[in-house]
Amino acid sequence: MKKLRQSIISFSLVSLLSMSLTHATVRIIQAQTSPSEAFIPAVTNAVVGDTIKWVNVNGTHTTASTSVPSGALSWSSPDLTAAGFIYVVKVVGTYNYTCHPATGGHMPGSIIVTGTASVSTVDRETNTGFFAYPNPCTDKITIESQFVNNISIYNISGQVIKSVAVKPELTKVEIDVADLAKGIYFITIEKGINTYSQKILIH
Repeated sequence: MKKLRQSIISFSLVSLLSMSLTHATVRIIQAQTSPSEAFIPAVTNAVVGDTIKWVNVNGTHTTASTSVPSGALSWSSPDLTAAGFIYVVKVVGTYNYTCHPATGGHMPGSIIVTGTASVSTVDRETNTGFFAYPNPCTDKITIESQFVNNISIYNISGQVIKSVAVKPELTKVEIDVADLAKGIYFITIEKGINTYSQKILIH
């Protein structure tokens, strides 16, 4: 039974790695006239490699860059439709844009792009079952969660590199990763009969 569980976890980790390396996030920005003229959200946070997709909700709108980071491409769309206009962010920095720049522009918007994904506090329990930080990390990583029985670190081949038994009453555990080679790993925690995994980067 333990061997079967180990195989399932290893398969899941490899699948998760494959998906995370090939599928970037699509960030949706809506353009509207009513109830107020605006891009929603006006400020979008993204990571290098993400796709930005503007979609029209109502009214007639375009999207065009007014300033982009050095090395990034500018853009100018035709009238937006429900199908949307897409742009892939490839450079770290702030991208500013507007609607209908030819007539003076309005509805200013910004995209703030970082080089690595940050873990939001909403991920503490809802998406990944735990909160791991800093990520990327160098020498230590902290795990925050509740009712954890065991924490394991796997390499990309699905092999266990470290395993730590945890007292269920603890909510914060610090793990030394200074001895691990730089690269991508997965932290897996066991909470009762449930298992949760999250990708981390050691650099």
